[in-house]
Amino acid sequence: MSPIATDQIIETVSSLPAKLSSALTMAATATPSSASTLRLPHFAAPLPAHKPYVLESDEGETITLVGSGSIMRYLATAKETDDQYAIVHTRARPDEPVPAHFHARTHDTFLCLRGTMKVWENDQCRILGPGDFASVPPMLGISRERIISPGSWIKMFNFIGEPYTHSPTFPWNEERPFPVPLFIEAIKAGEDVIPVREYGYPEGKTMDETDNTLPQDSSPYFLKADCGPKYFINSQSCSPLTLARNTNNAFALSIIAGIGSKESYPTFRCARVAPEAGPFPSGAQIKLASHSLFRVVEGKVRFMVGTEEETATAGESVMIPAGTGFNYVIASAYARLYVFSGKGGGLEEVFVRVGREGRKGEVVGEVEEPAIAREAVERVVKALGGEIV
Repeated sequence: MSPIATDQIIETVSSLPAKLSSALTMAATATPSSASTLRLPHFAAPLPAHKPYVLESDEGETITLVGSGSIMRYLATAKETDDQYAIVHTRARPDEPVPAHFHARTHDTFLCLRGTMKVWENDQCRILGPGDFASVPPMLGISRERIISPGSWIKMFNFIGEPYTHSPTFPWNEERPFPVPLFIEAIKAGEDVIPVREYGYPEGKTMDETDNTLPQDSSPYFLKADCGPKYFINSQSCSPLTLARNTNNAFALSIIAGIGSKESYPTFRCARVAPEAGPFPSGAQIKLASHSLFRVVEGKVRFMVGTEEETATAGESVMIPAGTGFNYVIASAYARLYVFSGKGGGLEEVFVRVGREGRKGEVVGEVEEPAIAREAVERVVKALGGEIV
């Protein structure tokens, strides 16, 4: 079919009612907005090293683990984080357990996004629901979003998996057996996985409100959704799921929530009035010494990375390499996002060290927070090896 010229479109619509004709003529002759160039690079695979990028929902390098009925999508790998951590988003059928194993050096964490999943940890088993979290340090036997440190361990998945481009969901009709020979090859190649023979698989226990504490060290633990500590700064809250102290200083993961401005959402009583938002004083940018990945769960978040702007929505991820200045504001009435930080911790440490610790059950917007002094934020950011610009 040959292309249709603009003048043909205008001629065709000229006989339509005046308002519709005018609208279509404007659309046909319009040029792309210059604002569209102020975007971060969007990628699928491979991901770029040491550069900011946006990963759209269900994009990224994807593999299926043979015989497991699951897919694994990489949000960040060792290449993008200097081997500090890797983030793997998994979807799977029910009743497809990973063979029991432990790691000598690798720290695994598990965050349930939807559905339920079981995590075995020595003689314990928890049934995780949406928002529940488990931290499994090295040398503990276990049998799915998932953060792994060091990030190079995900090479193990490449041994026993294969590229998957058929669908964003898992292969429901996978009937091949688990590839034991490939698993053995990976072990011989030095991948950090030690099978546990004749593991007893204890019964699963549902998470409850007693699973509510982050330890002071890298001991294993389970954390029920919305039951851990929470810190508030300027109409935003941060709920740490694991801090640097819990991972031998390797990585951190938290949930940040915030509300939009009164100017944009005047009908919401709890909308933000102050011009400052979160830990960014007067719109300044923060440069961190750790690599950070933000994954929006709901709502919209507008990021400014250097001079480039990007609005991320639910399911999208934004990578901020170490040493890159950035800030963000909530661009919807309410938004929530996961924040992954690298070695030494990142933005979550600013909330923990400067913010106000909330009451049990408190949600963002209940209290109009006073502005945080720039000097207080600067001290923490500097202690983390970063700066405010």
